[in-house]
Amino acid sequence: MLEKYDALTPEFADAQMGEDGHYLKGLCYMQMEHYQKAMDEFDTYINNLANTHEEDFVDVHTFVQKGRCLSQLGKFEEAILAYKKAIHYYENCTEAYYFMGLTQLEMNDRTAACNSLNAAFVLINKGFKSSDNYVEYFHEIYP
Repeated sequence: MLEKYDALTPEFADAQMGEDGHYLKGLCYMQMEHYQKAMDEFDTYINNLANTHEEDFVDVHTFVQKGRCLSQLGKFEEAILAYKKAIHYYENCTEAYYFMGLTQLEMNDRTAACNSLNAAFVLINKGFKSSDNYVEYFHEIYP
């Protein structure tokens, strides 16, 4: 459905439900485990916004989701860079620390993983966590 809607206005990025259409398509592809397609959509969103504004206008969770896709594809170093970019733009991004820690475990870097997971734990206990009373987040993290 998002593809059909987007095809109606190919000259600009749509914003269904207040979210960029490419970001939403990326989330859909990610849930279907089409990780490369998801990354392509996330990159389109990132590049479009970076070209019209600046990269710091991009929702930081886009970098987190891109990192998760990279991790699923076994591109662990690139995934770490995506998580670090999210942290660069929002230092209290609990999800970036958490998923970076899981990726570092996959890389068998237990010290770094422990540090990242501890940072996520501290942040979540301080109340820094994505949540919405009206929307259920998939892969929501909890202490």
